[in-house]
Amino acid sequence: MRRRIIGAGLAVVVTALWLPGCTSAGDTCMPAPLELSDDTVRIGTTVTLSAGPVACGLPDLPGTYRISYQERGGLWDLGNADVDEDGAFSTSIVVPTSATPGIHQVVVLGSAYDACLELQGASCVGYSVPVTVRP
Repeated sequence: MRRRIIGAGLAVVVTALWLPGCTSAGDTCMPAPLELSDDTVRIGTTVTLSAGPVACGLPDLPGTYRISYQERGGLWDLGNADVDEDGAFSTSIVVPTSATPGIHQVVVLGSAYDACLELQGASCVGYSVPVTVRP
C-alpha cells in the first residue's frame, strides 16, 4: 500500500513538472492563454489574436512573435505580432483563402515558450489556439 502511495505521489510531481509547457530545471512558467475574438470563422475572415501579460518573469521576451495558421495540409505564415514588455500582445489575422473547413490551429512561434525545443531534455506543449473554419 505504501509503495502505491509513493508511486502515485511521484507520478503527480513528474506530471506537474511536465505540464507547464517548456520545462527544464526550475522553469515552470506558463504563458497567458491565447484568445481569438471569434473561434468559429469563415475562410478569409479577419479575427483578433491576443494574450495577456506573462504571470512570471521571463528574461528577454522577444519584440515580435510569428503567427501561423496550421491545418493538415500545411502551415501558412500570417505575419508578426508586436509583443509588449510584459509579454501581452494583440494582432489582427486573416484566415487564409486556401484554408479548408474544419478545426485547425493558430500557432505562435518565436516565443520563450517554444525556445525550449533547443534545450536538451526539455519538453514543450506548444503555444496555439484552436479555430473552427467554416466555408
